[in-house]
Amino acid sequence: MAGFTTERLSAVPVSIADLPFLARLWQDAIVTRWLGGVRSDQQVETTLAHDLSHWAEHGFGRWVLRADAAEVGQVKLAHWQGPNGDDEVEIGYAMVPSAWGRGLATEATRGALALAA
Repeated sequence: MAGFTTERLSAVPVSIADLPFLARLWQDAIVTRWLGGVRSDQQVETTLAHDLSHWAEHGFGRWVLRADAAEVGQVKLAHWQGPNGDDEVEIGYAMVPSAWGRGLATEATRGALALAA
């Protein structure tokens, strides 16, 4: 899989160049309130390294989302071990607060799912 576009978003596979944006996103207490809390610099770096490995192994993973050339969030499809120990693929997203309430997260998840279908 590669990137994808929707009506208002472009999604590109995460890269090392996205580290500063992901740090800002995942170190925002408002954004991470329901995502396990603020991540340290080391946790952000570890997550990004895992994301890059996931892409290399599975050909899909986390995308950075842009609207009007500005980074507005991220969406991911990723393998994880489910509650019964089964290998499952989860979908998740996080958006900067200024992007909330506009349907962009729904648009991004639909785009990721359409690409995976």
